[in-house]
Amino acid sequence: MTIGKRLFDLFFSSLLLLLLCPLILLIAAAVWASTPGPIFFRRLRHGRCRVPFAIVKFRTLERQDDRFLCSALGTALRRTCLDELPQLWNVLRGEMSLVGPRPLDAEESELLDVRFPGHHRRYEVTPGLTGLAQVRGLRGALADDYLTTRLEFDLEYVARRTWWLDLKVLALTPLSLFRSATGEVVPTTVTAEPREKKSSVVPVPRPQPTRVVNEAVSPLESAISPCLRGALLQS
Repeated sequence: MTIGKRLFDLFFSSLLLLLLCPLILLIAAAVWASTPGPIFFRRLRHGRCRVPFAIVKFRTLERQDDRFLCSALGTALRRTCLDELPQLWNVLRGEMSLVGPRPLDAEESELLDVRFPGHHRRYEVTPGLTGLAQVRGLRGALADDYLTTRLEFDLEYVARRTWWLDLKVLALTPLSLFRSATGEVVPTTVTAEPREKKSSVVPVPRPQPTRVVNEAVSPLESAISPCLRGALLQS
């Protein structure tokens, strides 16, 4: 699937860049005119086999009193995920794929190394623009409240990736983006295929309460047959 998927990524990333070129130029002009600074923002992320690469986004921050805050335009771009359109260039270069787990930076990777050692399987595939976790509403930076769930979806994609699953994720991505932009909850309806769930993220078992039974036996009960004694204890 690797060669075929690469050809698929090359064709559709080129096509999307051509179709979305007017929108990309319009956003670039808006970023340039709204706040001083570069149009694009680059940051190192870990790709396949943890090879670092520079991910490209539209700049969404502006400097205010020695602090970097999200601008009004940047907030709108982040909410609609339009700030990630330049990553089609990363797909064209082979650093990313259209579908796959979202790439992590070094700090996020180190966090997962400590908390979830099994997460390294994410690096067996090329990171993507969208993925199972994203169409299920888990977008943005890693957060503790859904970290385990997002990892489960990423590892599920690695274990069950197929052409059919990639097509379903791509087809549902525009709908998930629309619902994310309007604040709606995205239903979790995308599944790879029925399987027995085997998680690499193992929760710590909680101790179960132990029922204490008083086994003190009176002299009278010791003379009773074992069957009658059990009936007395249950009553």
